[in-house]
Formats: sequence, C-alpha cells, structure tokens
Amino acid sequence: METSTAESTSRSKLTPQAQAPTVPTSFEELGVPKTVIENLLIKTLAAYPKSDILQLTKLLCINSHMIEELIAGLRKKSLVEVFQAASETFGQDHTGHVRYGLSETGGKEADAAFAKDAYLGPAPVSLSDYDAMVKAQDVRARVVTKADVTEALSEVYGAERMIAVLGPAINSGRALLLYGDAGTGKTFVATRILNSLNTSVYIPYAVYAAGNIIKVFSPQHHKRAESAATNQSIIFKDQYDRRWVLSERPNIQVGGELTMDMLEVNHTEHNRVWMAPLQMMANNGIFIIDDLGSSRCPLILCLIVGLCQWSTFLITFLYLTASR
Repeated sequence: METSTAESTSRSKLTPQAQAPTVPTSFEELGVPKTVIENLLIKTLAAYPKSDILQLTKLLCINSHMIEELIAGLRKKSLVEVFQAASETFGQDHTGHVRYGLSETGGKEADAAFAKDAYLGPAPVSLSDYDAMVKAQDVRARVVTKADVTEALSEVYGAERMIAVLGPAINSGRALLLYGDAGTGKTFVATRILNSLNTSVYIPYAVYAAGNIIKVFSPQHHKRAESAATNQSIIFKDQYDRRWVLSERPNIQVGGELTMDMLEVNHTEHNRVWMAPLQMMANNGIFIIDDLGSSRCPLILCLIVGLCQWSTFLITFLYLTASR
C-alpha cells in the first residue's frame, strides 16, 4: 500500500513535455473540414436534445462562437429548432439560455450521420496537428538520466546491473527486447521503465484522417494527469485546446492474443466507430508485447524490425518487447 501511494504521488507531479495546444478561434485553425464538425454537432443534438450553446461548447470542446456559426447555418437549412428557455423556478438561479433541438428533417440527417460514423464526443484534431504533437512529445526529446532510471527501478531486485544498459536503450527510443526464463520479472521491469519518463503528454480524443474520425483517447488505456475540473481558467490565454487530454504516458500491454487486426484501424458494423490501433494509442509511451513466443501474429517479427526503422508519425514512441 505504501509503494502504491508513493508511486501515485510521484506520478501526480508529472510536468507536460510539450507546450499546451492553443485554443483555435476559427475553423481554419481547427484544421478539420467544417462539414465534419457540422455533422458532429447534428449527432450531438440528437443525443442531447434541447441543449444550449454552453452545453454544446463543453461537449464538442470548441469555441462558442464557432458553435453559434454552425447553429445559424443549420437553422437556415431548417435542421434545427429553437426552444424557449425553461421558466425560472423560485429560489433557483436561471441563466435563461436559448436551447436548440433537431427538427424532423434534422433528425433524419442525424440518422444518416450516425449510420456513416457513430462517433460522438469532442471535435477531432487534424492529422498534421497530431503529427506535430507526437514529435514534440517524443521520448528522445528529453534525455533520461541515470537518476531517473535508478528511481524507476528502485523496487527491482538487482536493478543496479541493468541501469547501465537500460538507460541508453530508453534514450534511443527504439525497440527493446527483454529475454529470460519465465518468472524472472521481465514484464515487471518493462512496466517500471515508464516511471523514468517523468513527463505527461497531450492525447487527442480523436483524430481526423482520410475522411474519417478515428477515436484515440481511451479511458481503458490512458490515465488523465489532471481531473476534468483542473485548470478551468476563465482567462483565455491560460486555457488550452480541450480537444486534447493531458495524460500520463501510455502503457499498453498485450500478450499472445495479439493479431494483425489489432494493429489496424478498427471499424465494426456493431459500433460503427473507427478505433485507433494499439500502437497509435501507445504513441509517446510504451507498447509491451508480452510472451512473444505464443503470439498468434505471424508477422510480429517483421513488425519489430519495422518499428525500429520506420520514421512515420505512428512510430515515434518507445516500444518494449517482453519474451519468455
């Protein structure tokens, strides 16, 4: 329990490696086609009927004046209806915001939008913005010191013999193969390496690429470095783009269940949401393949070589392989 508390305290002191993304004030700065945001707004109004501008701003994580511009366009197309604000109740503070909902025609548009792409959430970031952020948060951009590695492996017995080897390996940002007998602690060492990278990173909720919205942030794989209520400054210059989540560096682990399909953008008829592949979710963190010998992925060795050599935006993260 004491170890867990100490680790939690240490991880809570993480500082962002990259500069916080600025809040876009126009659709040009947003970097995503206006029609994509418009369709997302229609789906949001279908899921949250009779919402006001403030609610829509929080749901889509973009500036309120862009929401107002989109609403105005949808009203001209007769896709949105205006509803009177609820009457004030005695003893309650009421803002009196005008609320918006979909018309019958708007409902049909929402059904068509959901049939094509069921993603619902904050507006996506552009692929170029994501590429730039991943490069700014590259593990090689900040040198990991001997003290960092020593602290990260403080709970590993015999770690002093590995520090001289693991330090340069971590700073290289390339694939790392841990080999040894079963039960020797390879997986434990691999997970502890993340603690030497004592910086936080910005991860987008979704990325717009090739005409599709790809969902990246996953509560299952990513851990916020701050609560939702943190840094809610009313001063515009102190805010950052809320389409990004300040998180701890990802630590994604898979075992023998790994297949090639998991390394591709996933889209099923069941949920109709494009999901980022595992290596994309692990960007700027570590991706551990445990028990490599039992993997059902026939091209996994080719993948490891590729991750060592390729320089595309998807492969700028620390990749660890644990094998028994």
